[in-house]
Amino acid sequence: MLSQRLARLAEKDLVQHKTGYILVLLVLLTGCATVDQLAGFSDVSAAVEARSGKRVVWHLGPELDVGVAEAVRVLLQDTLTADGAIQVALLNNRNP
Repeated sequence: MLSQRLARLAEKDLVQHKTGYILVLLVLLTGCATVDQLAGFSDVSAAVEARSGKRVVWHLGPELDVGVAEAVRVLLQDTLTADGAIQVALLNNRNP
């Protein structure tokens, strides 16, 4: 009787430990997952360009920012039109 009780307690303890290990493993694995930040952006960019004729960019680094800054500079050289202002706003938008 006592040995059966001890066996059940040991089994219950083992199941709790296994569950704990599994939960820790799942947390570690989900922490290592990466998400593609550009997922879906190309679709949105294409839709905006198709509807408005304006280009949308996502600032992802200094080398890309240089190209965007140059495009904005070229747009601002001439008299700013409504279309030009919209394009400048879309290019300067830092939020994806």
